[in-house]
Amino acid sequence: MAEEKKDITIWNAKTIDEFLGVLGEKIDLEAFGEAKKKLVIPTMYGDVALSTYDALVATKLFQYFQYGVAYRVGKMMKSQDANIDVNDTKIVLLEMARLEIEYGLRPITHVLPVGGSTYIKADGYLFYGKRSGKLRGLKYEEHEEKGVWTTKCVVETTDGVYDGIATESPNGNRMSDPREKARTKSMRRALRKAFPIGASDEPLTDIEEIENGHVEPVKNSISDLNHLNSEKSKTPISDLSELKISDKKEEVKTDDLTTTKVKELSQIIDKMENKALLTHDIKFRYGVKSLSMLTEQQAQEAIESLTVNA
Repeated sequence: MAEEKKDITIWNAKTIDEFLGVLGEKIDLEAFGEAKKKLVIPTMYGDVALSTYDALVATKLFQYFQYGVAYRVGKMMKSQDANIDVNDTKIVLLEMARLEIEYGLRPITHVLPVGGSTYIKADGYLFYGKRSGKLRGLKYEEHEEKGVWTTKCVVETTDGVYDGIATESPNGNRMSDPREKARTKSMRRALRKAFPIGASDEPLTDIEEIENGHVEPVKNSISDLNHLNSEKSKTPISDLSELKISDKKEEVKTDDLTTTKVKELSQIIDKMENKALLTHDIKFRYGVKSLSMLTEQQAQEAIESLTVNA
C-alpha cells in the first residue's frame, strides 16, 4: 500500500519554495540564492553570508544530537513541562545554535532551556562581556540586615555604566548562600542591560533560580539603594569591591592524567572515527587549549555527551 502523502504546512515545509507556497507567495529562486550570498551576518567566526550561516546552524544542530546536547536539553524541558513536544525542543535548539554561532555561548554551560525558550545564565553574560572586549569592570554595593542581603552590581563598559539590584533571604538550606545569590542575580541583571543579547521573549521578571532545569519564581527585589546611605541604616554598605577584568588567564591546575576523567575521555575519543573533530569541539566548548586543561566535572560532562547515544 502506498504511503499516504502528508499535506505541506509552514511547520513541515522543507524548502523555501514549499514554505512560500503554503503562504500563497512565489519567489524567484535564483534571485533568492543571490540574496543569501549578499546578506551578511556577524558571527564568532567573522562576517558570513546567509547561505554560510544556514550551514553553520545545520552543523551545530548535528553536533548537538551527536554529542548528546539535544538529549540533555530535551530531558530538561520535559522535566519542566511533560507536555512539551518535539517542535518546542527544535525551536530552543535553533535558538541555542544562534547564540553559540553569534556570541560563542555554549548550550547548558551558558544557556539553559526555560519555559519553552532560552535563558542566558549570569556566567553566559559575563563570558560574552569579557570576550567582546567591552567589559571594563564590576563593583558591588551590599547591605545585610537580619540575614537578608541586598546587592547592587555596577557594570562599567566601553559604552557606559549599567546596574542591577537583587535581594535574597535565607531559605533554610545551609548549602544556600543568600549573599552569593544576591551577587549573582544583581550581576546578571546589570550585564543583561549592558549586553542585550538574550531572546526577545525571555521573561522580563528574570527567572534566576534554576537547578537542573527546574524553575523557582524570583523574589521581589528592592527598587533602589538610596536609603542604605542613611545614617539610620543598621549595617553600613561594604566598600566597593571592584573586580578588574584583564586578559590574563587563570592558571588551571590538573591532576595526574592517569587517575582522572580526562584520561577516560581521551580513551573514548581515540576509539571514534572523527576524533580530531570531537577533540576540537570539546576544546572549543570549554575554552581550553588541550584536553588536559579540563576539570574533572567538564571531562565527565563531555564523557556523558559522547556516550549517551552510543
